[in-house]
Amino acid sequence: MRLIFMVIAAVYMVLSAPPAMAAAEPAVRAVIAQDQHSVEITAPEETAFFVDGRKMNLPFFPQATRVILAAEHNGFSFNAVPFNAATLVVLQAPEGKSIEVNRRSYRGAILVRRGKDEDNFQVINQLPIEQYLYGVVPKEMPSAWPKDALKAQAVAVRSFTLAMCAQNRQLDYDIPFGAQVYGGFSAEQPAVTQAVDETHGMILTYNGSCIQSYYYSVSGGYTESSRDAWGTAKPYLQAVADVKTQSPQESWEKLFKPELLDQLLVQAGFDIGALDSIQ
Repeated sequence: MRLIFMVIAAVYMVLSAPPAMAAAEPAVRAVIAQDQHSVEITAPEETAFFVDGRKMNLPFFPQATRVILAAEHNGFSFNAVPFNAATLVVLQAPEGKSIEVNRRSYRGAILVRRGKDEDNFQVINQLPIEQYLYGVVPKEMPSAWPKDALKAQAVAVRSFTLAMCAQNRQLDYDIPFGAQVYGGFSAEQPAVTQAVDETHGMILTYNGSCIQSYYYSVSGGYTESSRDAWGTAKPYLQAVADVKTQSPQESWEKLFKPELLDQLLVQAGFDIGALDSIQ
């Protein structure tokens, strides 16, 4: 589902560009595929190729239009060339060029890491955060929307991304698969790229720290507090009345039989007997 709208409680937040970001742009490790047995890759001739940190020469790359990277019982194979006991393959694209994974283009580096199951792996795209936003914002909001809307979405995505990076810094990735809709280089749109560039480094903060700036398509008229939604109270994520939209999901109805509600409550640990009424 596209997430194309956000609400900002402006009284709590300050828009800022932290000095650290200006000095060195953070890199993002976004999972673009998981539980894969093989992937199809196309890369420029100058692509650097590493296996467990060792730079390798792949003489077949200039001739091959597409190559297949596959999981093997004791490593990987690359166009049937085995790399035994390997756990991590890295492909680094030359500056200004991209690598295709399953026919979708990505900037930066592609990391292929073996999973706990020896027969599969996850694919991670590592690149500067601003370039990552180029591929997220147009998937979360139509590029034809007003420029200020695109800029607001860019700030929300950047803030959410940095918060996720801080939360997952001890893991092998920053952004889990599906956490944000990410289309890579293939999804980039000039209007969105301009909006990202014009908000370069800008984030939403609370008490000087980057917030988890959740965003959504429609709230149905009222947001939920973080405490009630996830059990963690955040002062900047309170339940508030939302603006009315023209979304078809703004108002909806679903009917439940009392017997089903009784069953769902029991499954959730609330055995209160048969329902008499709901208020």
